[in-house]
Amino acid sequence: MDKSTAGLILSSLCERATGAGGPVVLTSAELAAIQELFGPEQGDTKGQTQTDIEASLVIAPETPPFTPKVVWHPSDKPDQSTMLCLDFGTSFSKAFVCEGDDSDEVPKLIDVTFGKDESGQPQFLLPSEIFIHGGEIHFGATARRKFNLVEASQDRLIDNPKQYMTLGTDVAELNQKPLRSEQDASQSFSQRDVLVLYLAHLNRMVSISLEDSGHSIDILRRYAHPAWEKSSEKANGEAMARIMAEAVALAHLFPGDFAEKTSVDRAQKLAIAARETATEALPFELLKDSVREATAAGAGALMETDPGKRQAFVILDIGAGTTDVAGCICINDPRSDQVRVAEVTPAAKALNRAGNIIDSALLKVIFEECSLARGTTEYERTRQILRKSVRSLKESLFNDGFVVVPLATGETIEIELDNFLESQPMKKLFGDIKEIVAEAAFLVSGSEGTVFLVPTGGGSRLPVIDFLIAEPLRKGRRNIQLKLRDAMPDDLKPSYPSLMPVYSQLAVAVGGALPSLPTQIRSISEGIVDPGEKALLPVYTSPHQ
Repeated sequence: MDKSTAGLILSSLCERATGAGGPVVLTSAELAAIQELFGPEQGDTKGQTQTDIEASLVIAPETPPFTPKVVWHPSDKPDQSTMLCLDFGTSFSKAFVCEGDDSDEVPKLIDVTFGKDESGQPQFLLPSEIFIHGGEIHFGATARRKFNLVEASQDRLIDNPKQYMTLGTDVAELNQKPLRSEQDASQSFSQRDVLVLYLAHLNRMVSISLEDSGHSIDILRRYAHPAWEKSSEKANGEAMARIMAEAVALAHLFPGDFAEKTSVDRAQKLAIAARETATEALPFELLKDSVREATAAGAGALMETDPGKRQAFVILDIGAGTTDVAGCICINDPRSDQVRVAEVTPAAKALNRAGNIIDSALLKVIFEECSLARGTTEYERTRQILRKSVRSLKESLFNDGFVVVPLATGETIEIELDNFLESQPMKKLFGDIKEIVAEAAFLVSGSEGTVFLVPTGGGSRLPVIDFLIAEPLRKGRRNIQLKLRDAMPDDLKPSYPSLMPVYSQLAVAVGGALPSLPTQIRSISEGIVDPGEKALLPVYTSPHQ
């Protein structure tokens, strides 16, 4: 450095120091400039120079770079008698815990909550969202709040990270796929990174709930997943197990980074460190086999059935991103008052279409009815606004039978539910759902003419349910009548009314946490052979009430 350059740097330093009102932290360039103009340091001064100017300046030590190591060193062996199930959803994620590993005993269920709402009621649903803004990455509820605060475009919100692991996806290839530039302007993260980081947040929020209720966080866990195509099921399962192990490790080792937000720089380094960690250094001992969403929903819903009868059930799990079906047979032994459950595996079906298709169909109808011209500024502005509000508009439409949509231009559009259900996208969606439900019903019915339909998920109250039970299903000369059965066991309702509005969405997490899942059989002719007994009356204990 020459004296001219040093003088310029020192002038800048003097301007900065004038209004500081206290010690001024030197940069390495400023220190070099001082040494160039006034000579090198004289003796060991422990970080301060001996010149008159430098005597009043504090030299800050350099902050060491953040170089995380992801190495799992559990202090204790995991609790083998407690199971956590993580239900990673398209719009919302859920979790539940079951204590007790004996399938012959009454299970003890413990809820997992994610804070409280404005009225003080526990929140059982965690937004499946990530938002990158201002050099920070925000998770879950914090992501939604920040997104609303800065009034960002809908394109910037990562509001469905689950899409990266759904039907037709090759999970093992996700590290090669970057996020869209609108979501991640710095292109710091791949789709795989987003899965790991969000699941780390989900695991951390579960840990906070368990700690608040006095439970260990080092417990066994499984996750529920949508149906994968047979060709990719094994590879996807292995790739997701690795992703989940990385997420659990990050949540345990770096808890402060995953409760609400962290910097993009730290998140990127953590994702890389986790990805490069050796298999033996990850907490695979905490992970049990994963479970299909519809299978878990069946386990959570089929805790009771009529004594002394063999009954057939179809579980219809309608989420925001996928629709899954499972067929089950239940027998209640009146001597022990216990329910045995088996899943007929060929009945399992899935559609990569669900609630999000309804959102798109509603937007399509609105723009067909309005006078806005595609490509105009008003059209684009209205589209951005409606994309943020379409879910609430959809709820009003299905709850009230109509919805009035105010547009930014002052125009209002009124949509009747009956007319909306006659639109081509809705007829196609409901027709596809009916097809996979009917196929499952005939596979599990045997000679019975009645099959019970158990709707779960966020779409459990859609009009398609009434459509399915309105008239018998027909196949050749056979008819089957579907009868509706609530997902929440009747014996839980009086004691835990707070769960009733959301139980259909919690059924997957509850069922996946039970000590034994339905046994798998190829057909009803195999019968139920030691499937693992399930208690008729589960005990539910909420530490959050």
